Amino acid sequence: EVLLESKSMVCDIEQYSQQLEEMRNMVFFIDYETGFYSKRYLSKFSHEIDQDATLLLLDLQDMRTINFTYSRFVGDKLIYTFSQLIREVFNRYSCEFFRIGGDSFVIAIKQKVENLTNDIVELDHRLKDSYKNINPSFWFSACNFYKGDDINTCLQKLTTKIFYKRRVS
Repeated sequence: EVLLESKSMVCDIEQYSQQLEEMRNMVFFIDYETGFYSKRYLSKFSHEIDQDATLLLLDLQDMRTINFTYSRFVGDKLIYTFSQLIREVFNRYSCEFFRIGGDSFVIAIKQKVENLTNDIVELDHRLKDSYKNINPSFWFSACNFYKGDDINTCLQKLTTKIFYKRRVS
């Protein structure tokens, strides 16, 4: 038997191995700043999708400027706040949340959603209300994801859509 001091319990070696694997996965697959899954888990997760889904990419705008103007501390706090607002707004759906880059997030909604406009508007209003002096904004793009699709191809389409939106504006 092995003593797990962090959990203050005694368990057999099989339970210990299982708990150790869970802890390793948490460190490897969870983004420590937001509590969202990291991009490392996205491909593993995509193989578990057994129904049509909607992927939504959200990308905070001008984070470099915000970090330079207001400090990296304010930028990090903005990223954390944005992640919590994402969770609050989209928790009405069965979904998983991912941070795939410094200021980029993916929501995997485990159903097809025809109209996300109200959710996007609500998220935008709540974000702006939280940081009135900065007036932050974000880009977004959505696509349908079907069982068997390649998650990286879908993410590339989402990223390309946002890239073109940036160039046009």
